[in-house]
Amino acid sequence: ISIWPLIDLKTPILSELITYTNRAGKRIVGYYDHLETPTDDSTMIVLPPGYGETKRDSISTAYYLAKNGFRVVRYDATDHVGESEGDMVNITMTKQKVDLLSTLDYLEQHYGVHRFVIVASSLAKLVAIKAAAEDKRICLLIGMVAVVNLRETLKAVYNEDMIGDVAAGRGKDIYEVLGFQVSQEYHRSAIR
Repeated sequence: ISIWPLIDLKTPILSELITYTNRAGKRIVGYYDHLETPTDDSTMIVLPPGYGETKRDSISTAYYLAKNGFRVVRYDATDHVGESEGDMVNITMTKQKVDLLSTLDYLEQHYGVHRFVIVASSLAKLVAIKAAAEDKRICLLIGMVAVVNLRETLKAVYNEDMIGDVAAGRGKDIYEVLGFQVSQEYHRSAIR
């Protein structure tokens, strides 16, 4: 039994640049990847960016799914790295959730889709869990190499309880988290 899909490798993938605003009015830049004639037009797959990642980091997953007939959207989060509006120091998990839900809003309005599969990796899985709890349009959530407990992950990496310090009011203004400077608001949003 082969686990490889039966796809035509010669069929080109169309990658359309899309731009839209999130619910806070900030510009999001993404790509809509699909075959000329997708096999499934009732559902879209959305790939939110992992922490410190851009839409480019999910291109291989997006193209694999698109080659198998799915319609896929990948985007850069606002207040994050990439082409979307904002600076990484201002990132919060709440803002990432707003970007994900705003993406669903845009796709529903422009492509008439009401059902979404979210494929999230890294810390984006925590954001996707919160979004799925709030939005019934998300019919399936898949986590790849997902972080489930941010507090314990950061403690293991830094030997410091950043989340605990912020919760106790002893937090610093700026933290270095996995190679990026972020405000303590990132930790506060994780606590909420």
